[in-house]
Amino acid sequence: MEVGSRIAAVFSASILAEQGARVIKIEDPNGGDVMRTINPFLGEQSLFFSVEDRNRAGATLNLRHPEGQQLFRELAERADVLCENFRPGTMENWHLGPKDLNPNLIYARVSVFGQDGPYSQRPGLDLTGIAYGGLLHLTGPSDLPPVKSSVTVSDHLTAVFVAQAISAALYRRRVDGDGRGAVIDATLYGSILRTTEATVAEFVALGASPERGRPRPVDGAPAGVFRTSDEYWVAVSAGSNAAFGACARLLERDEWLSSGNYASVQARYKHALTLNEELRSWVARHPIDVVVSMCRDAHIPVSPVNSSTDLLNDPHIAARKDLPQVNDHVVGHVRQPAAFPRFEGLAAPLEGAPTLGEHNRDVWCDLVGLSQARLESLIATGVI
Repeated sequence: MEVGSRIAAVFSASILAEQGARVIKIEDPNGGDVMRTINPFLGEQSLFFSVEDRNRAGATLNLRHPEGQQLFRELAERADVLCENFRPGTMENWHLGPKDLNPNLIYARVSVFGQDGPYSQRPGLDLTGIAYGGLLHLTGPSDLPPVKSSVTVSDHLTAVFVAQAISAALYRRRVDGDGRGAVIDATLYGSILRTTEATVAEFVALGASPERGRPRPVDGAPAGVFRTSDEYWVAVSAGSNAAFGACARLLERDEWLSSGNYASVQARYKHALTLNEELRSWVARHPIDVVVSMCRDAHIPVSPVNSSTDLLNDPHIAARKDLPQVNDHVVGHVRQPAAFPRFEGLAAPLEGAPTLGEHNRDVWCDLVGLSQARLESLIATGVI
């Protein structure tokens, strides 16, 4: 069951759905998930909703109504997992918290700051998560304000952690054989904090605070994103010993190979600004196709900085079927990202996102056991 809104809980359920789980999405009958109202639109359909909410059955239920709460409890009796991302305390106020439902349920809860702690009731979105978790501080040029990614990071990253935790909880429940459920408390900032590498440890142990726009040791040097002569961007990583040697020969700087300043990854990191400037200057003299082909032939990791247009026309993306046509129930076939990761030999069917209440009869009559007359009565009174 998924009773989420926007992205985090929704996407965690999507991951599991693409891996074979049967997911039922519960929405408020008065408008449904707010993601249905988010740009971009094709006709009356939000493409954001179309991508994020595919591969599930859609049913409506008013969780503020006692009858709606009772129906939710009955549906939860038949579920293995519940994903929700309301503000902490909301589900308890509706008498639908973990203590109110089946104790065997894997109850996954996503919020910005967590179910407890002094900030638990603070509102927030993706920007809040990446700022509080420490990522925003590190992104962008040093002489400009921090730069947010154009796509949502903390929601999607948290969702991946949640999907993995759900799988682990289900496995533990099966192995232990006790049928005992679990409550998963996941935060948007927590997924960011967990993936900020050694930045905090570096500061505590060494007193060094990573700076925005500065090379990181994990990248090595030279490495970065550079502008080509034909005004494209290309990402080159020549930080490893092998790639650095190849880069030195490619740039005709054989003296680098005998210099003690560049003898190791750590040594080169200390001279990253100089090395990166040399690579930037070389890239700037060549068009994108030449840079990519020469780096590729020299076994230097390289990639053009792809736009959506580039991805749609890329032969590798096409060969791996990474952007298939998905049949949206409202607007027809739309190219969308494929299920990820793939299971070799098993195709992951992709079904369009449900219209509001599309599967009410399947869920409330066939699964829970309401009569058709009772369903119509509850729809008329706004409970469903």
